[in-house]
Amino acid sequence: MKRAVDGAAAAGLLAAALCAPPSATAQPTPWDRFRGAADQDQVAWLEQNLPAEEANRLLDLVGALSDPASAQLLGATFMADPSFHYLWGKGAVGARLDTTFLALATRPPPGPAGAVHVAYHTARLRHEVLAWVDRSSTFAAAFTGATLSLPARPTPPGWRITLDFRPAAAMLGLLARPDSAELAAFLDTPVMRALAAHRSQSFYEMVPTPDVVAANLRAAASDAPLDALYRYTFPVGLMHFADVRRNIDDYRRLVEELSVRAGRMESTVAARLAPYVPEGTRVERTVRFLFADGADGWGIGDVYAIDLEYFKDDVDRLLNTLLHETFHAAQDAVDPGRRAAPESAADSVFLTTLRAIFREGTATHVAPPRAIGEEEYRSQVAEGVRLLGAIHDAAYADTPDLDRARTLHARGVRGSGPFYWLGADMARHIERRLGTQALAGTLRSDGAGFVVTYRSAGGSMLPLAVMDTARSLMTGRPPG
Repeated sequence: MKRAVDGAAAAGLLAAALCAPPSATAQPTPWDRFRGAADQDQVAWLEQNLPAEEANRLLDLVGALSDPASAQLLGATFMADPSFHYLWGKGAVGARLDTTFLALATRPPPGPAGAVHVAYHTARLRHEVLAWVDRSSTFAAAFTGATLSLPARPTPPGWRITLDFRPAAAMLGLLARPDSAELAAFLDTPVMRALAAHRSQSFYEMVPTPDVVAANLRAAASDAPLDALYRYTFPVGLMHFADVRRNIDDYRRLVEELSVRAGRMESTVAARLAPYVPEGTRVERTVRFLFADGADGWGIGDVYAIDLEYFKDDVDRLLNTLLHETFHAAQDAVDPGRRAAPESAADSVFLTTLRAIFREGTATHVAPPRAIGEEEYRSQVAEGVRLLGAIHDAAYADTPDLDRARTLHARGVRGSGPFYWLGADMARHIERRLGTQALAGTLRSDGAGFVVTYRSAGGSMLPLAVMDTARSLMTGRPPG
């Protein structure tokens, strides 16, 4: 018969282990005290991978729990965290998230063995997440101390760009001093309603409703033992609020510095984008800055935003994303001379794809959303061509499969996907052959017109059926 070990006994075992003298090793480690009282493979990994300072910090975090079994409650935080859902299926880090989630959901052994069990699985996940951050081309791992230096430029006529850092400042304030009334008021602002609407799109795994944002922000602001352990375990979790809390002083300085230099950033953006917009266009845009996992730059309706944690003080990349996102405002400001009109559900699905290739492609040509090598660029373009052809085939088959076409469309746009680079390659071809103003002129005709212009510039990489259908939609003449 198994003998139950109550909380007091478990705490006594853990205390005894922590107070036991280290074993006779050449270089004692914080884990020596657990020899013989825990899984030795786990102890060995912890010894090999955690510096003494981090080991002691982790032991303090685990020791602050009322019992190692309390770590089972971390599962509820994982499930409420959109960052967890985003990374869950992504390669090695996704596999480790899965392993850790299941391991922590399982009741640990009592006493010191349970403490090592919790320490091992939380530390393994932390190391895998930080390795993913180091590999990421979109998420800045750390602040570098860089500063923003821009020359003064005149703002072109008809342009008014406004940068609004108040949402980011409000979030920093709530993370430093949570206030229920202030949080409720902030969650009801246009930018937070727009965030939920934007992340409602099918390719996001979890919608940041006000309840979800509030739960994650409170966990990031909390000093409760479980919340502190979760932030150690998943240092970019809680919608990235864990990262913001960990670097809150640096983020405060960043927001203050960017606010002071906002005027020069606004004029630089306008001057860089003006050549790619038809002359006489009036462009007005307010870009809001905040923190939220899901996309470094985004827009929906009349709300446009950039999530600062992706950049930290990499101001060159921040400015590039600002250019990309603001170019969408320029696209919206142009009154199309002629838009292709859908006559069927198949036309509607096909035109939606052409519009995404046009909008994201021209913006990517002007300001790529991320650095990309020539080999990857060519691979992305080729995949974009393949997806576009498959969408056309699915939409216009004898028995149309519009659900498949929509699934392929999502694959083309997700995560600055192949359609961004296919459209950029088309835009580059148009500008090279016909000039910058010809490319600017495509803003008046939308996606189908973009394809027609590309073809008139001698472009030939798209399937002939795709180009014929685009022409027929623009002109009203049948393909052929």
